[in-house]
Amino acid sequence: MMSTGCAMMSPQPDAPLASTKATPLTLKHAPVSLPDNSLESPANTVQQTESTVSLPANLPDELKKVLLAQHKEWQGTRYRLGGMSRKGVDCSGFVYLTFQERLGMTLPRNTSKQVREGRDIAKKDLQVGDLVFFRTGRNNHVGIYMDNGQFLHASTRAGVKISRLGDSYWTRTYWKAKRLDLPSAQQVAKLQ
Repeated sequence: MMSTGCAMMSPQPDAPLASTKATPLTLKHAPVSLPDNSLESPANTVQQTESTVSLPANLPDELKKVLLAQHKEWQGTRYRLGGMSRKGVDCSGFVYLTFQERLGMTLPRNTSKQVREGRDIAKKDLQVGDLVFFRTGRNNHVGIYMDNGQFLHASTRAGVKISRLGDSYWTRTYWKAKRLDLPSAQQVAKLQ
């Protein structure tokens, strides 16, 4: 059976975008400092030069906090096709869970359906929270744009982590980006 997304399973039925059925997690946000090896370079061609993820202040602060908190909580969780837990998660499952748990939004479960949500965005116009898609072979891949050319995702090699769009592998496999109708910064803050 050929899959068109990173998950062939669909453990939960698709629901309309921006559903508020999810129960958000309650967190206290603190600055997140990442270890020197936290940014993935699949081809090992790009060296990391910073040890922290810096996001400009002109983008929604609450959304950045939410995504950094999700990264901190899930960092290193191994990749598992069809996975939906900290024992293992695939890329579309991680995106699904992040939007459900952190933003109160229900997205489709697999990449082939997630790529149909929202509106197309040019790479040069990416903003925090946009979905970024890659053609990585038999299965497509998805992550959540963090800004400064970085995105959060479940990597097949290193599990949940932040990677750089500028790394040669991600540049070569980049496909498209989609923008969803996200909650406002005030709504995001209330969910936390």
